[in-house]
Amino acid sequence: MIEKIMKAVKSGNKKRGRNITIGITIGLILMGEMGYSGL
Repeated sequence: MIEKIMKAVKSGNKKRGRNITIGITIGLILMGEMGYSGL
C-alpha cells in the first residue's frame, strides 16, 4: 500500500500541483479505510 502511495506521489510531482491533489485524495481514502476498519 505504501509503495503505491510513493509511486503516485512521485508521478504526481512531475505534474503541476498534481502531487497536492493526489496527497489529499490518498489522505481521504486512508482516513475512510481507517474509519471502516475501526467500526
